[in-house]
Amino acid sequence: MGKQTNLNTKANQKLKELFEEKEIDYCELDLPHNCTAFMGLTNAHRHKRDWYKGKPEELLWSYNQVARICLPGHMMIEHDKEKTVELFIRLRGEENYSPDHFAI
Repeated sequence: MGKQTNLNTKANQKLKELFEEKEIDYCELDLPHNCTAFMGLTNAHRHKRDWYKGKPEELLWSYNQVARICLPGHMMIEHDKEKTVELFIRLRGEENYSPDHFAI
């Protein structure tokens, strides 16, 4: 497996543990949508994957950076930066990452 595949596998395992610990087994998207949480949930990140390159890998599994969302909900926010920003501020608060002070 490649480096990126290994990192994604690691992140997915850590997120699984995080959401189990926080008992988040439901779709967190609070906007009207055709929810299919019963079919499974995805890890929706605050930023596009490219944003995380060159930053601490722990951001990929930081609670502040990820929400559990069903596939239709994830697709709804995927290409709408404004909706994504608003959702993450409601769910997780303001962005807490800066290169000088890394907080997960």
